[in-house]
Amino acid sequence: MSKAALNMLAIQYARAHPLWRVNSATPGLTATEFTGPRLRDAPTIDELRATGTQIDSVEQGAEIIVQLAKAGRNGPTGTFVGNDGPLLGWLVVSDIGYPRRPRRVNSSRELLRPR
Repeated sequence: MSKAALNMLAIQYARAHPLWRVNSATPGLTATEFTGPRLRDAPTIDELRATGTQIDSVEQGAEIIVQLAKAGRNGPTGTFVGNDGPLLGWLVVSDIGYPRRPRRVNSSRELLRPR
């Protein structure tokens, strides 16, 4: 399944099950043993960092997943979010899961802030 299809599936689940909290999250480029050295002809983590590319630690990459898990029943649903906030200007279905009042958010803090 493609990443886009998985994100759309999360949105559909969020709309079909308004009491669930369903979100897609991306840790971004994260330094793991699978990053760089495992990919043929790919630059190493150190080479990428030398070009100014941001590469997070595993702990940094997990931050948004932990935040979403701790958000509770009033947390966001139907989002595609990274550590720097919602991606591609996606809309939050709503804070309580009903798709009647979507809102645009610009950061993870804003997304997770109770309204």
